[in-house]
Amino acid sequence: MNEEYRSLLANDTWDLVPFPKGRKLVRCKWVYRTKFGPDGKVAKHKACLVAMGFSQVEGIDYTETFSPAAKMNSIRLVISLVASFKWEVHQMDAKSSFLHGDLHEEIYLEQPRGFIQTDSSLVCRLKKSLYGLKQAPQAWYAKMDSFLLDTGFSRSHFDNTVYTKKVGKYLIILVLYVDDLILTGSDPNLISHVKSNLKKKFEMTDL
Repeated sequence: MNEEYRSLLANDTWDLVPFPKGRKLVRCKWVYRTKFGPDGKVAKHKACLVAMGFSQVEGIDYTETFSPAAKMNSIRLVISLVASFKWEVHQMDAKSSFLHGDLHEEIYLEQPRGFIQTDSSLVCRLKKSLYGLKQAPQAWYAKMDSFLLDTGFSRSHFDNTVYTKKVGKYLIILVLYVDDLILTGSDPNLISHVKSNLKKKFEMTDL
């Protein structure tokens, strides 16, 4: 819990503010899970702060919730290109992806249990998304989409989760599936450069 709480503070997830009148407070809870290693032994105990999104009010706490997911036909097409041209293929995972999304709505969250500050009347005015919020998937997609477009990728007109980038005679293809992505292309060095940029912006893990 301490590690997760420090991570949320480091990510500048909220500001502590007085609770405004006429607004509904979103509750939150700690969710615990145990991660096991390949040998079946306990590898890590993890705590995650989850917002109780069912208490959000539509039109006030959220509007857009839709987040596209990669189509199976797109994934099959990319895999067929990999097989035909013998390209390298890399899979990456964004750690705590939903915590990267920026919020544009005013959402007030109760202070997390166990970490209530001296003035318990203050609440968390969220600046970044949290797991459990209705708009969390959409906020993460918007963040990644903006980053990819800013770094020279083009979004497919047929599948909003497929991105391509041409550098000279080389082509890079990236497929986004929630918080996982597939990366391939005709130049291994260019792939490594893209991966490096992703790791600088987000906390990414090679799978």
